[in-house]
Amino acid sequence: MNFDIEWVLHTEHWKVNVTKYPEDYIGIITSSVRWHTREVFLDTLDTKKRKIPIAGRNYYQYPVAHEFGHTAGNSIYARNGMHGDEYHSSSSYIADRNSIMNAGMELRDRHLDYLIGELNTMISNTRFAIH
Repeated sequence: MNFDIEWVLHTEHWKVNVTKYPEDYIGIITSSVRWHTREVFLDTLDTKKRKIPIAGRNYYQYPVAHEFGHTAGNSIYARNGMHGDEYHSSSSYIADRNSIMNAGMELRDRHLDYLIGELNTMISNTRFAIH
């Protein structure tokens, strides 16, 4: 799957804020997405693979991909009943550690729910689905 991200100077869909950190930065950084205001907060280390140790096993994830998942609709604020982060104890997908919305890098059909729903409202007599 490919997404085109375009640099625009006005009428943007999302505003992306990026903080630059040195390569050897050791502090705690938390990137995030504010769904209602369409803002993304990233840093320059988000394009580096991050180790996430859980229950004696290491998972690896590129934080920028996880945060992009939120902009693609994986937010509890996107639509009533949508899912967001899957690493919370309240998530029905908490056991799916390999999921990109959990600790891994694997894309699931459910991660495209919102996009498919939006596409299905755009073109009459056309139905998009995941196969």
